[in-house]
Amino acid sequence: MKIPISYALAYPERIGMDRMKISLEHSGHLTFEEADFERFPALCLSYRAIEEGGTMPAVMNAANEIAVGAFLERGLNLWRF
Repeated sequence: MKIPISYALAYPERIGMDRMKISLEHSGHLTFEEADFERFPALCLSYRAIEEGGTMPAVMNAANEIAVGAFLERGLNLWRF
């Protein structure tokens, strides 16, 4: 989360980060598949947040952080909703 927070604090500039650079040359073979929206329904919500623009992607991320926190704390039961 350090990188997204630094982007938010310094926008539109970028804060220099002393982080290890990722080298795709040395990371092995990567493969990509079409997104499965039935298997991952929240992915559709993410695309909608991006299309909406503004702060909606940040709102989506905040909601995800809260949901993950609730799940880790008390085993959020998603089937009740």
